[in-house]
Amino acid sequence: MKDGFLPYEKIALAAVIILSASTSPIAIWLGIPIAPLLPLAVLWLGLRRLVRDVGRERSSSGVDQISGTVSI
Repeated sequence: MKDGFLPYEKIALAAVIILSASTSPIAIWLGIPIAPLLPLAVLWLGLRRLVRDVGRERSSSGVDQISGTVSI
């Protein structure tokens, strides 16, 4: 969290919070269950952040991505 939120993360989290309060009427109107999609959205946000941060750490660690050798 030292880098702050990504541009879309606040909007996505707000959408999850708003939709969690109104999943029943929306699910009835659309005819599909929406509630199971909300935890998946939060999981996707977390995994996206994890992949981004791990990639950033690897690129700044001095390890060559192709050969796996360490540069000093």
